[in-house]
Amino acid sequence: MKNPPATLSDLIQAAIRYENTGNFKGAESAYQAILAQDSRQVDAHLGLGRVYTQRQLLPEAIQAFKAALKIDPSNYFARANLGAALRLTGDLPGAIDALRQAKGLAPAGAGVHILL
Repeated sequence: MKNPPATLSDLIQAAIRYENTGNFKGAESAYQAILAQDSRQVDAHLGLGRVYTQRQLLPEAIQAFKAALKIDPSNYFARANLGAALRLTGDLPGAIDALRQAKGLAPAGAGVHILL
């Protein structure tokens, strides 16, 4: 990432923009820069996990989702994404457990049951 934005807000906007345009390496760099400034940014851990999933770096994705859950154990999105990543690795028992937990945390209308 050339000339990374300096403020946390700028980094968050850049990370989202990179992720939405498919620049996953740029998004990874921006999310890592966010976490270097504030390691408790749950959304940055989630974004990093999504980027790693897109890049098929599943162990790293799982680690990022678990880091988000360590900060916010009741985070539906972290739990659901963890389940999806575990499913992709073939860890079906782990995936089912994470997705069942996500289902219990799901906001109205969330479709996590589709993954079970």
